[in-house]
Amino acid sequence: REPGFTTLHLEKEVIVQPGTSISFLGEDLHGIRVEGEQPTLHFHLYGLPLESLNGRYGVEADGRILNYNASQMAPSIKAYT
Repeated sequence: REPGFTTLHLEKEVIVQPGTSISFLGEDLHGIRVEGEQPTLHFHLYGLPLESLNGRYGVEADGRILNYNASQMAPSIKAYT
């Protein structure tokens, strides 16, 4: 593929039911899909504020790689600007 794009391959799929938790390592890539109409709550814990984590990236459906923090995050406190 051209630079700035990638192809993802599903390695594993986990169906999380209410009350179930899962964990990931720093280099793991994951996605979330919610099915149905019922509201859900996702509770994420990271070692640092998300906007201060370097090297986070996202992959769009077309394979385009984007700098996730630059495109999705605004600093929550002045110390990270």
